[in-house]
Amino acid sequence: TYGVRAESGKYNSFETVSNADLTWGNSPGVIDLYGGMRVRAAGQMLFEIAGTDNSLAPTTGVVQCDTVLAAGDILYQGRLSVALLNSFTPALGNSFQLIATTAGKTVTWSGTLDAPTLAAGLSWQVSVAPSTMAGYTGQSLYLTVVPTPGALALLGTAGIMGARRR
Repeated sequence: TYGVRAESGKYNSFETVSNADLTWGNSPGVIDLYGGMRVRAAGQMLFEIAGTDNSLAPTTGVVQCDTVLAAGDILYQGRLSVALLNSFTPALGNSFQLIATTAGKTVTWSGTLDAPTLAAGLSWQVSVAPSTMAGYTGQSLYLTVVPTPGALALLGTAGIMGARRR
């Protein structure tokens, strides 16, 4: 395995090769691509998260989580690794738009997630949905803090039991 360190800035495109780890040089930071990106199955990217706000990614590049902005399609087959910075603790409902694409561009996710353990009853969810980033109206890759599936069932059962006692 070897590491590739990219400074925040504008690049033509990225494609990881087998056993390559891509990290930001300025983190959290923004990698802005004229084209697309492919993270192969044996590759990985490390996204550092220090907060929830990356709304200034397209303008000033001042962000609280690593962000990829792409004018091309994204094919993510590798490992998405997450590191939390500055004692940041994600809470239920926090959502991180890690990758955003321009109009008509897609994100295809078939990778794996390697992220820190969250508080009891919480888990991570990776999803692809329409982008909410200004100027990026294609698809995005989101990482969201959700209730652990078992925690939802337990809450539902407790609610039913409580209602039966009344």
